[in-house]
Amino acid sequence: EPTTDLSAHTRNPWDLTRVPGSSSAGGCAAVAGGVLPIAIGTDGGGSTRLPAAWSGILGLHPTMGRVPMGQPPGGSWNITQGPLTRDARDGALVLQAIAGPDGSEIISLQDDPPDYLADLDAGVAGLRIAWTDDYGYAGKYAGEESPAVLATAREAAHRFAALGATVEATDETFPDWVGMLALGIVLVYRATRVINFAVGDLVHQQIDSVIKAKGPEGDRMRASKDGEEDETGLLPAMAKG
Repeated sequence: EPTTDLSAHTRNPWDLTRVPGSSSAGGCAAVAGGVLPIAIGTDGGGSTRLPAAWSGILGLHPTMGRVPMGQPPGGSWNITQGPLTRDARDGALVLQAIAGPDGSEIISLQDDPPDYLADLDAGVAGLRIAWTDDYGYAGKYAGEESPAVLATAREAAHRFAALGATVEATDETFPDWVGMLALGIVLVYRATRVINFAVGDLVHQQIDSVIKAKGPEGDRMRASKDGEEDETGLLPAMAKG
């Protein structure tokens, strides 16, 4: 439904009477409005892609594990983070900078990322693109605005044909995973919370055992662990393993 109360929403820089979506909308609005050259969005179910589309910028949902999340083990199984930029070249530059293996994350891809800038100027000639209006099932989820949105997206997709790509419509019916995905996200979230608490407890137990073994020096380390200044310099070393 239309947003009537804009007091608690980021405004869309293209039309201040509208919003740029939700979730990563603040970063999208800042980039679209020229306030920031780039931003980073997180995406589990469209939180980067949707506000980016509403703001007229690029929002990328990378392959899971391609970009480190800085999360404890199991903390990012259903979410990725990627660039929000005004064009594809900036997006490729940002992704090149943030992508790569991270041995501390169990889902991290351990191969080096490709050169995202290498094929930017290669064009789309020779590519085969399939188009579907509703995947054979999504019509039941359509809203009042869906026909206009579909018409715009369909026209944009078929413009690739003029650039040398082959664009063909398909009437294939794909599996309807909406309900299963929703359930899966809930189950993964609950499971990762349990894992994170368990891992966090083990880490704290290990740190406490080291602190106790240090005697008086450990008291200073404990003060640093609790938020005071670390005069020993040992905590950063411990954090590195």
